[in-house]
Amino acid sequence: MSGWLRRLSTTYRMAVAAEAAGDYLEAAKAYALCEERHKVAEMHILEAARRAVPGSAAAELLIAANFLHDDESAPQALLRRLGEALLRLVRSRDLIDSDRELATVAAQVLRRAGEPLLAAEAYQRVGDVDRAVELLSLAGEVERVEQLLSGHQSEREQAERERELTASYESAQRLGRRDEALSLLRQLVSVAKDKREPQRLCDDLSRRMLNNGQIELRLSSSVDGGTEDRVLCALPPLLWGRGEECGVVLGDPGVSRQHVRLQFDEQLGFSLVDLDSKNGTFLDGMQVGQGARLPLRQVGELGLGLHVRAQFTVEHNELSLKLRTGMRRGLRVRLATKELIVAGPLRLRFSDGKPLLFCDEEGLRLNGQRVASGVQLVVGDVVEAQAFRCEVLSR
Repeated sequence: MSGWLRRLSTTYRMAVAAEAAGDYLEAAKAYALCEERHKVAEMHILEAARRAVPGSAAAELLIAANFLHDDESAPQALLRRLGEALLRLVRSRDLIDSDRELATVAAQVLRRAGEPLLAAEAYQRVGDVDRAVELLSLAGEVERVEQLLSGHQSEREQAERERELTASYESAQRLGRRDEALSLLRQLVSVAKDKREPQRLCDDLSRRMLNNGQIELRLSSSVDGGTEDRVLCALPPLLWGRGEECGVVLGDPGVSRQHVRLQFDEQLGFSLVDLDSKNGTFLDGMQVGQGARLPLRQVGELGLGLHVRAQFTVEHNELSLKLRTGMRRGLRVRLATKELIVAGPLRLRFSDGKPLLFCDEEGLRLNGQRVASGVQLVVGDVVEAQAFRCEVLSR
């Protein structure tokens, strides 16, 4: 059927009517039946212009591009219209993987439309600097070529710096050097083109860091059948009470917000100080006066209010307690001024309030990876050595 006959057909008249009514998709279907490829493409361009969702508009434009693909008779004005619509969409959003096809198609269409500068921009956005430089050179834009090449070199250097920082961070994190890992993440945030992921990692690691001279662990050993202990290791002084600021938080009735403080000095050694508790502090069954300070010697029992009792022992500058009653019964608390033997070959030391774990033998594993002794622990870590397993708990 000739072009004139197609245009006189009922289907063609339906297409024209649908276009006039703004029903562009119905018009496109009818034009397709009439083999009017250019009009089909135009209808999809018009439909894309009124789509509020960018992804939906992109789909319509790609359909239009498909109809004009390898069509040597396509009018340059139509190609320009399509290319500019594609480029506007690319400009309106941050480029992600799904948008790269869009930018590439925009560049190809604009090149066919005789718009080298716009095509160069589209190629530049997709990262194809070579083609962008080629088009700018053909257009005689020497200064822009120099700027583009200079900017591309800067981007390559930035990308290389990002890769170096990322690799260094991953290594430091894997080996348990958390201060170093956090410093590297902060540097990465400052130089990264897309800051979202390094900022997320930075925030996550910051939340998991421990620096207040306390750490709560879940310890288990295959030697004794896999039984588990919850142990709070801390530097003195250590507050006990209902308040969230306390090192040992107790929700039992009768416990004051800040009930008692366990502390250490060279003269008295370990001692307790009642913090004007409402329901009293007891040492071996005897009530301690409000605000009073008493030394802790060898073996005894500490009581807080009516319901909380803890057995304690003092040995070699270390105070060990185990809660026998109360809501946190079974919890072990250990205070030391220098270093604690955690379990087996595992030793714990605090540096500026940060917990460092050492192992006297080879085979220390952090989160499944073999590491050297001296790991800086954060919440969520799992450490293993020989038959012993240690998990760092959130508090």
